Amino acid sequence: MWMNHHAIFKFVRKVNARILFANGILLLITTAIPFITGLLSEYLNLPEAKTACAVYTASFVLVSVAFNYLWWAVIRDRSLLKEDFSERAIEKITRNYSLGIPLYSAAFAGTFVSIYLGIGICTALWIFWSVTVKDL
Repeated sequence: MWMNHHAIFKFVRKVNARILFANGILLLITTAIPFITGLLSEYLNLPEAKTACAVYTASFVLVSVAFNYLWWAVIRDRSLLKEDFSERAIEKITRNYSLGIPLYSAAFAGTFVSIYLGIGICTALWIFWSVTVKDL
């Protein structure tokens, strides 16, 4: 998450109130992730594991919504971006972020089939985000 957050802001020249608000929402949700991860860890081998995993995967749906909102806030006013930031890079990041909400939603739904399916989809997405952020 921090790598993607940093990748967004390395292209921003100036911020406005909308970007600050969107960033605040993202950071607020992100601060809950360690607690939610601990919840999953605590209940992973108990009967409540499915509920804990549902909370866990749902939190990443929210993080993805927040990242998309922040990204939308950043690209809405192109004058806030650094001059060397290309439209091609904007399109690539937009395309990558557009995958987050449906795929994390699939992880949430998959949790009700198998908690390991939900966790597996999340893990695959973390790998995807870490690989694609290097290209920016």
